Amino acid sequence: MLVHLAWAPSGTLPLHELTASMVVADALSRSGITRLLDRMDRDGLITRTVSTTDRRRFDVSLTPAGQHRFDQAWPAHANGIGRYFVQPLAPRDVGELARILDTLIQANQNHDQPG
Repeated sequence: MLVHLAWAPSGTLPLHELTASMVVADALSRSGITRLLDRMDRDGLITRTVSTTDRRRFDVSLTPAGQHRFDQAWPAHANGIGRYFVQPLAPRDVGELARILDTLIQANQNHDQPG
């Protein structure tokens, strides 16, 4: 969740977009996501506020403490991504993987649009 919020242009995402962007399969239910957000809120990493555009929804924002936690964790996380997912591949494989992932991302971003 920290990654999604840290990379959001404003550091804030509507709750429904944040949960939709999580690739969790069966690992985390909606109630599990709620409990995780509760803990992150309790620990001062995020805040949840009523949306200014739709009072039925909530926005989730990264706090300065949350940004600090992300800044601390990201280097080791990025290093692990490189070590386990990039280094074993040849440069042409990395390019092909990027193309495939981009196709999947685009297809899933547009999944509810006709066509």
